[in-house]
Amino acid sequence: LDKDNEYTIKALTYYKKAIELNNEYLFAYVNLGTLYSRCGDNDNALKCFLKAKSLDKDNDTNIDYNLGVAYSTLNDFDNALHYYLEELKTENPYEATYYNLGVLYKDNKNYEKAKYYYLKAIEKNKEEYNAWYNLACLYALMDDFENALDCFTYIKYKKKNLIEAI
Repeated sequence: LDKDNEYTIKALTYYKKAIELNNEYLFAYVNLGTLYSRCGDNDNALKCFLKAKSLDKDNDTNIDYNLGVAYSTLNDFDNALHYYLEELKTENPYEATYYNLGVLYKDNKNYEKAKYYYLKAIEKNKEEYNAWYNLACLYALMDDFENALDCFTYIKYKKKNLIEAI
């Protein structure tokens, strides 16, 4: 998606109109924030997600996950971490939260916590090949080449299109 795409422009217009008609329309803020995020407009995405968070009384819309993504994109580690961890406290946390926490911790050189969350992502979904791949790379960074090789081998047999990345 990009801001110049005809369908994106229409969607942005309609969500803004929906909010204009009902300033408390939770899902219009969530969807508008998601569109902004996909277009790379992270400041506006964050504003929409924060507004949605203030409206989400049941805390069942994965807004904490979206806030984690928005803050991660803006390189705000503390807020990203806060909202990802809040997402994990919800009744049905968004599965990608574990993977994103792994990336967040890896980027901040906390390899043990990164490993923990990559493993949790894999535990939740054995076919989360991005977690397998990133775990393998993490093991290599940690000089644990045996486990790195095991992860890469697993990927090689399960997801052949990742071989080029390996």
